[in-house]
Amino acid sequence: MTTTTTHLPEKIYSYAQEAYDSIPEDHPHKEEIQLLLIDQVNDELHDYDSTAVPYRRADSTRKGSD
Repeated sequence: MTTTTTHLPEKIYSYAQEAYDSIPEDHPHKEEIQLLLIDQVNDELHDYDSTAVPYRRADSTRKGSD
């Protein structure tokens, strides 16, 4: 059995929403925290996309020779 640290997109978005909502409105670094959270979520989604897709096309435009 193989374990992975990647999460389903639904879990990633759920975590992001909870984290975003937990930032106090009057926090002096709210914008910075939000930007860091967005970066974290984007990294998680990228990791998920990179590891969870069973079939990949030949190049980044997803145009293959099939």
